[in-house]
Amino acid sequence: MFKIYNTQLEYFYHSYNKTKNNERCVEVSLGFDFLKRVNNENVIEIGAVIPYYSENIIHDVYDIIDPYDKCIRVDLTKTDFSFIGYNVLSISTIEHIGKGDYGLEVDNDIGIIFLKKIIKESKNYLITFPWGYNKIFDGQIIKEKIKFTLIRRVSEFVWEHDITNNVDNILYNHPYCYGNGIILITNISL
Repeated sequence: MFKIYNTQLEYFYHSYNKTKNNERCVEVSLGFDFLKRVNNENVIEIGAVIPYYSENIIHDVYDIIDPYDKCIRVDLTKTDFSFIGYNVLSISTIEHIGKGDYGLEVDNDIGIIFLKKIIKESKNYLITFPWGYNKIFDGQIIKEKIKFTLIRRVSEFVWEHDITNNVDNILYNHPYCYGNGIILITNISL
């Protein structure tokens, strides 16, 4: 179990992507909690993550490259899409936007612009990403003073809410594989 503010959640363990060994054990749990809190109403998921862990997907999933067969294949960063009235969920996706991953073009500003659009327009949002994966994006989060919650990996299989939000010395892939700190950006009271 891990606790964030007043909310206690179970770690999410699944064989796909070996969630016990990485940040997905916390992120997917947060994602399911978010879906429950918004009653699965008017949900848009940016990046296909939840579909790999549940067969009961009733929300729209947008991703431009993921092989999940029910994805809506469109790059929302390049369309005039409005998030007004929607509940937006994005797990470990926003840090890839504009980085040039998966053969996509590099645009160092598009990720932060897209994040600010979600925050400004959506009814509710929950966005997570591992600190240290995209250092340019990380720096923009600090520069733009985006409010976040830090969940820090304190041992191989234990994560804790770090109320200091001090991201100094959090590295990706060190000392443990994959994320060692998760950034949670949400307007949902936890």
